[in-house]
Amino acid sequence: LLHHIGQDAPGGQQAVGEHRGEAELLARFPECLALLEALSPREQMLVRQVLSTIVEGQAWDLEYFEARSSVSCPEQLEHYTYMVAGCVGEFWTTLGSGFSTQPEDQLLRWGRHYGMGLQLVNILRDREEDLSRGRSYLPTSDVQPWLDRAERWLKEGVFYAESLRNGRLRFSTVLPAWLGLDTLELLQRQEQPGTGKVKITRGTVHSRMWKAFLFSWKEAL
Repeated sequence: LLHHIGQDAPGGQQAVGEHRGEAELLARFPECLALLEALSPREQMLVRQVLSTIVEGQAWDLEYFEARSSVSCPEQLEHYTYMVAGCVGEFWTTLGSGFSTQPEDQLLRWGRHYGMGLQLVNILRDREEDLSRGRSYLPTSDVQPWLDRAERWLKEGVFYAESLRNGRLRFSTVLPAWLGLDTLELLQRQEQPGTGKVKITRGTVHSRMWKAFLFSWKEAL
């Protein structure tokens, strides 16, 4: 990480360049540790657990594609999306209690799949760019099954949001799912679905935010 922040500038100072956010994070890392230590023992355990899983997934990404150009099977892709995103859905579910009308085992499944679905949308949207760099996160050239799976997982994220009792949680939880579904719709409309990068419009984002605001006032299911 230090290597990517910037090269040494005259006078021994580092030129942060376009990695100013990473430099800020490193500079304030002691504050992050202090906040972690201020958490309860259970919360500290959960934070360390989810960070460990995410870092494992990121390390796999770096090491795997040094010698290979594509994942080998669907199970491998699913495991990767779990390590870098699905585990986050589990983390937030386990962290709280009593915030939903649904039992925890159902929420864990929805939360896990929701995170995996968001990551899969990123993979599908960036597919052409990744291929140009000599890597493919999809085990086959047929993207349709993965578009369908991402849609199914994101809809589980909507189910998750519908079960939440708190309006602010409902708003912040449903919005990424809806924006992800909008992205998938754009990918589906392509002449060859999932073969080019797409971007939803600012108007669509504003419309979804308004709908999410109205959604936040609904009764939990």
